[in-house]
Amino acid sequence: GWRSARNAEFVWCFHDFSVAACSAMNPRTAHLRLGYVAGMETLANTPWHARDIDALLCGMPSTRRDSLAAALGAEGVRVCYPSIPVPLAVRDSLMERARLNLSVQKTDRHDVVSVTRLCHSITNRVPVLLETHDTAHPLARFCLVSEPGRVAETIRHHLAHTDLEAWAQARYDDFRIDWPMTKIMTRVLEETVPA
Repeated sequence: GWRSARNAEFVWCFHDFSVAACSAMNPRTAHLRLGYVAGMETLANTPWHARDIDALLCGMPSTRRDSLAAALGAEGVRVCYPSIPVPLAVRDSLMERARLNLSVQKTDRHDVVSVTRLCHSITNRVPVLLETHDTAHPLARFCLVSEPGRVAETIRHHLAHTDLEAWAQARYDDFRIDWPMTKIMTRVLEETVPA
């Protein structure tokens, strides 16, 4: 809680929206955004012609996600929606088969950017479709972005009209060059850890 933050040597926040509140409790607070780490490249590079999942939807199930998966399936999109949380090894094996990894909101009241999901997907060259109002989020430029309520339409468009393999490679190249974790950690350490 707040006592831990106040008494800590420093505080690192994964979400930028937490920085202001934490800085009020501890002046040595920094935004620790996640970036490219070579060791996170763990998925097999399945040839695109062999990928048999059009859209993968993992994470906590919800009525909204249930409805989206059912609607996509009814339209002929090959959806994989485990509808239960799955072990990471299972999720990774599904990602290796996916043409799109979906990051969609649990409810109409949510607008959360799942930073870890995005970074993992980008690093492993699996295109991620991000549903959000926050198109200015720094990670949005590495994602295919859909406004809420238009996810199914956006998915169908990209499956039919986007070279997803080339798109994912270009986003990976940009992420690796622009967001190396070593550079991010150097900045965070300089901002928070006393010399």
